[in-house]
Amino acid sequence: MITVKFGAGNSITRDINGYETVEDVLNDQNVQGILGFGDNVDTYIGGVPAPARTTLTDGDVITLVTKANTKA
Repeated sequence: MITVKFGAGNSITRDINGYETVEDVLNDQNVQGILGFGDNVDTYIGGVPAPARTTLTDGDVITLVTKANTKA
């Protein structure tokens, strides 16, 4: 089981399938729809930045944070 958090009090817990990655979770339309995030998020596991290719393990908590906008 993994937990995905986005925003204050929004989270979902679900099973993982084999060698699932952070990218797989970010591309899951069900997770996107339930939590209400888009493409503009950074991902963290245990407070540490988690690249898209990071393989998930049972018990991981993924926190999604909207990326800061920067002016050019």
